[in-house]
Amino acid sequence: MRAGAVVAACLLIAGCAATVKESAVQRRAAESEGGYVFEASWPDVPKGWYFESISDVRTDAAGNVYAVDARACRIKKFDSSGGHLVSWGKKGERNGEFTSPARLAIDLLGNVYVADAAANRIQKFDADGKFLLKWGSFGSGNGEFISPSGIAVCNDGKVYVSDGGN
Repeated sequence: MRAGAVVAACLLIAGCAATVKESAVQRRAAESEGGYVFEASWPDVPKGWYFESISDVRTDAAGNVYAVDARACRIKKFDSSGGHLVSWGKKGERNGEFTSPARLAIDLLGNVYVADAAANRIQKFDADGKFLLKWGSFGSGNGEFISPSGIAVCNDGKVYVSDGGN
């Protein structure tokens, strides 16, 4: 893959085939129009795995790829070649669990922030999925959310959350 290329990845959303075929005409058109490279069958997931409903995909400074599998309530981390590194989360409301993970963001230190829309909270994890902290609850006051649906972390460490209900 050439440097700086953006990769369009098929993330095997429920029911998708394990391989995606693309014609040479489509590949040439895409490369001439924007310089992206299509990667079929990316990532390599462990046997028997599939994605149920991808709601967000982000990369960290090292090139690792994180995917939010909203229906499965899991975060899945892959290296830049598509090799599975680690996954975490399950359905629930305890620390490290999700009810409806919507989006994620990654700070400069590699910490992962997940906006859990139905639980009205943000959870912070280290790069390996270890739970660090959480904040937020249902409501319209300071530190309260009604369906946080977007999240970003600036270089100075400030976390910004878009809140669909407020």
